[in-house]
Amino acid sequence: MKTKTMSAALGLIATFFMLGGQAMAQCPSGSACTEYLGQGKKGSFFRLLVPDAWDGDLFVINHGFDLNPLNISAHHVCQNTNPLAAPVTCASDADCTGISVENCNEISTMGFEDILIPDGKAVAAPTYSQTGWSVFQSRKDIKDILKFMKKEPAIGRPDRVIVSGFSMGGAVTVDAIMRMKRGKDIHGAIPLCPCSGGGGVTWDIASDLRAAYDYLCDSVPGGFFASPHDVGEATMGELTMALKMNKCMGIIFPDSDPIEAAAQIQRRDDFVTMTGFSGTVTGGSANLLTVGGYAVLGMGDLVDDKKRLHGKRFGWNEGLDYSVIGSDPVLAAAFDAAVPRLTPGKGRKKLAKNTLVSFLKGKAKKVNYPIMSLAGNQDWVCIPEFQKFLADTATEGGKELEQIWGSAAGHCQYTPFEIEAVVREYFDWLDTFDPINHLGEDRPDGASTEARCLALSGATPADCNFDNAFTPPALNTRMPPRADWPEVARNPLP
Repeated sequence: MKTKTMSAALGLIATFFMLGGQAMAQCPSGSACTEYLGQGKKGSFFRLLVPDAWDGDLFVINHGFDLNPLNISAHHVCQNTNPLAAPVTCASDADCTGISVENCNEISTMGFEDILIPDGKAVAAPTYSQTGWSVFQSRKDIKDILKFMKKEPAIGRPDRVIVSGFSMGGAVTVDAIMRMKRGKDIHGAIPLCPCSGGGGVTWDIASDLRAAYDYLCDSVPGGFFASPHDVGEATMGELTMALKMNKCMGIIFPDSDPIEAAAQIQRRDDFVTMTGFSGTVTGGSANLLTVGGYAVLGMGDLVDDKKRLHGKRFGWNEGLDYSVIGSDPVLAAAFDAAVPRLTPGKGRKKLAKNTLVSFLKGKAKKVNYPIMSLAGNQDWVCIPEFQKFLADTATEGGKELEQIWGSAAGHCQYTPFEIEAVVREYFDWLDTFDPINHLGEDRPDGASTEARCLALSGATPADCNFDNAFTPPALNTRMPPRADWPEVARNPLP
């Protein structure tokens, strides 16, 4: 029984990491399109669907967090752990029998082809050239698609490029906004449940979550991690990590000793109290395991990678007051007294430089297109505080961003109707956008998006879950801000 429960939980981890899924049929029913496959200069792969009646728009959808390097593979090619093996094309997993992991790689366009190709818009989906969270080359991976299209005689360079993505793909979208040339490489953006705090802010919060775990679990035999809380574990497997977290908190199954099982529940409850974690934590839930995957395995991947931080830690928490976090002052004060204090790590500047979120400098300063973001008011991974930071940053820089809130519990929990409503509302806005006078625009908001959702064929109120009155908390109420965070992260707008 324990084995089945644990396997199910680990399967959920993989699902949350990838946030992609099986690719749909090449073209939607009743639509004619051509599929193109290519590879970028940095090692990424991409899949591109161009309708026969193309209107010149390209929609790029970016997938979520993924630690599996085998997923950086061509579309419909058998994954193989042998890098010297000749590629084997496939249509299904059955075609890969006897080849390494026996998996036919899919580069999914995540259903957006069903919405957009009938409207004459091309859809592309890249892999990244790096695994993990801070995929430093993602903008170049997107640009490789544009270069391919420009050189392909049957296509040509798109007139408009709209970038989107879920979860970490939402963070990639925000990075594209910040660092791709507007009017040439990007003309619009739809971040979906984005972890939009940028590298420094996002990973500082992740390291604080890990520090809270360490405080509660370091004395639990078999439940602690040996690495510093801003380094993570680069070589640890998902199963080992899950078993360690289960040993401390009984996330997958409780200890056979009733006294220890009660202690596991208490540590789990204390973690929620200290961090404000809003995901489900009981009943074999993988929510805490998923967060652990980011803060332990994802962090290790980031720090260890020679092309990213190359072993240089990034943390910094000396002088911070942790006694103000959470809802239990006594517990917070004890944590504040015990948490290891770290001087600024040597990898900190590189991480911040590669994933800075600010409309006050660089290419982001020149952004003059609309941005429409969809996020969940109960998201426990890409938390609402990240969305407030992005919105405050846009306001600070004088940019046009419309934040739409979903009301379903969980991370990136949207119905197809909600996604279609957001996409259609966005294109109506983009097509009428006036960057100077803002006259005659069909600007969306939560109410219009909800109405659009309800008007879609087959939609019911249960398919359209929006919260048009939600006010997100600020980042500095979740964890203590660092002095090098952007101003609106340290001092949010009212």
